[in-house]
Amino acid sequence: MKNKKRSKKINFKNPLVQLIYFTICLFLGLLFLVAWNRWTESPSFLQRRESEMQLQQSFKIFYARTMYFETQFFTSQLQWFNDSYFDGRSLIFVQSENDFIELGYCTDTIVAWPSVQTQNKLKGFNELEINLDFLYERGHTLKSLELSLPLTIEDVTENWVNVWLLMNNVDLSRNVRISIE
Repeated sequence: MKNKKRSKKINFKNPLVQLIYFTICLFLGLLFLVAWNRWTESPSFLQRRESEMQLQQSFKIFYARTMYFETQFFTSQLQWFNDSYFDGRSLIFVQSENDFIELGYCTDTIVAWPSVQTQNKLKGFNELEINLDFLYERGHTLKSLELSLPLTIEDVTENWVNVWLLMNNVDLSRNVRISIE
């Protein structure tokens, strides 16, 4: 004789089983919605996101100031320090004033491009013989920063975060050898 095991199957045709199943699904769905709403729409989430965006914008403005960028609004380097220019406006980088002209004028965006001073600063940095050991000590390479020497205007505008990291982490007293010819 064969010993057959009978597994109990849930009878979904039974109204009581349907009600229990529906109640469980409804409870889990509501629980998920409440958790999602609290996480995404909580003041702390929105404040954190807004703070991150403001911090990134502030850092980008700081970078543009230290790299002597020009814009369609500023005729003086001191104007970079007037924060009223940036209220509600985003800052984007292009490689030249011609790129700005091609892009067109937009009142809610500040477009910045490298100035002659930026190009001189970049040229001076590229002429230094930099000992990159400090990068390796921190677990980085030029490749991991997506950079190569000499740095270019494209690097300054497209990969600006890593350019800033490289240029501002060079300890000039320890890591640079200046060749005098």
